[in-house]
Amino acid sequence: MPSRKVLRRAARHVDHEMEMVLGTGERLRRPAEAGADPLLRRALLEAWGVHYRALLEFFHPAKGTRPDVILAEHYFRDPAIWNRLAPRLTKRQARRREALHIMLAHLSYRRHPRLTRWSVADHELIRLRVRLFFNRLPARRRRWFPQTARRLSNQMDLLDGLTPH
Repeated sequence: MPSRKVLRRAARHVDHEMEMVLGTGERLRRPAEAGADPLLRRALLEAWGVHYRALLEFFHPAKGTRPDVILAEHYFRDPAIWNRLAPRLTKRQARRREALHIMLAHLSYRRHPRLTRWSVADHELIRLRVRLFFNRLPARRRRWFPQTARRLSNQMDLLDGLTPH
């Protein structure tokens, strides 16, 4: 288990990944903001995919994950807490994970365009895990993720504004 100092320093990188995946995903959900320029839209999709892939590994490490990889379970006193909380990936989600890995990391004959299309369901999968992770962190560790806190707070404000009182 990494030391508190190492975890705190690593939290800056995790916070950036969360901010990027949530921010790019929000823009992709609104086609007008995603841009009419096909090149800019593809760049936004690729940025979302890169950060999505990094957070999937953070939340759901694959077998053989390198020992230097930052994992969600490291932020809990007992790693089993996160492993019980995090919903397991379905077979479909695991196939998409592999397809995105191939698309983003390799020029491969195994690229599968259907499995790598933008999906609101994929964005929701990661958004819900970010929220679950953040909300279950010990309070003192939540402060290590200021961008994520701000973004999640803004999302709750938007939801409150849409809900009739």
